[in-house]
Amino acid sequence: MRKHMAATCSPRSAIKPACYFETHGDACIVYCTGTTMINLIDIFLDLSHKLGNQSKHFPQLEVYNQAITELPAGVFADIQFDTIHVDNARSLRHIHKDAFYGPTRDTITSVQISHTLISDAKG
Repeated sequence: MRKHMAATCSPRSAIKPACYFETHGDACIVYCTGTTMINLIDIFLDLSHKLGNQSKHFPQLEVYNQAITELPAGVFADIQFDTIHVDNARSLRHIHKDAFYGPTRDTITSVQISHTLISDAKG
């Protein structure tokens, strides 16, 4: 059974810069973009804290950051996504085997990764 998704986007101040919310129809999509290194773990832990008891379930995450080098273990904290798209992350070389560990593991239905330099298939 799916949890209630965030129907409206939180204020921009709820998420650290380089990431932002955008409303598409009745869904709130999370975007992380740019060309400078960002700490995704820090971003999602901070977002989780700021959301408190509000829904932490978003239908989609779009990552278009050209400087991230990895998706580390537990990167999404307790934030849930149904679909994750990583595109044009030209520095991404490693996805930890436990990157999707946590609540996202229970809701994720699709992961699409393209235009990266992933070279390490090990944990």
